Amino acid sequence: MGSPAFFCSRLSGIFKKLSLLRSGRRKLKDQRIARSLVIMVFGTFFGLLCSTLMNTGLPQLMRVFSVSEGTVQWIINAYMLTNAMMIPLSAYLIRRWSFRTLFIIATVVFLVGTVGGAVAPTFWTVVIARVVQAAGAGIMMPL
Repeated sequence: MGSPAFFCSRLSGIFKKLSLLRSGRRKLKDQRIARSLVIMVFGTFFGLLCSTLMNTGLPQLMRVFSVSEGTVQWIINAYMLTNAMMIPLSAYLIRRWSFRTLFIIATVVFLVGTVGGAVAPTFWTVVIARVVQAAGAGIMMPL
């Protein structure tokens, strides 16, 4: 009675019964939740990816904008500082707006920062764009 095979067979029987009890609405709701979760995970992943990928581009940015190592580090520092400030602030924002609304706002802010950084003509414009990008990423992370 206490063997692993017994527990596995009991669990599979329970899962079969649960799947039979689910209605079409329940399955639709589960699919929506799964899709939302995948989208949120990708959003957070891209926020983390942007914070780490910039390290590889620092030498090129130093050459293009003719700045020193200490100055180019502000791209990383500004991103991390803004991100760190936005994570606790997002607790307040979560209470104020729905997850969906907040995620859409954070994604748009992140996208605006990304596009702004891509077309930035000067070094400090890149830094400001990274701050905007970090604000969006910092809101997305706790969601």
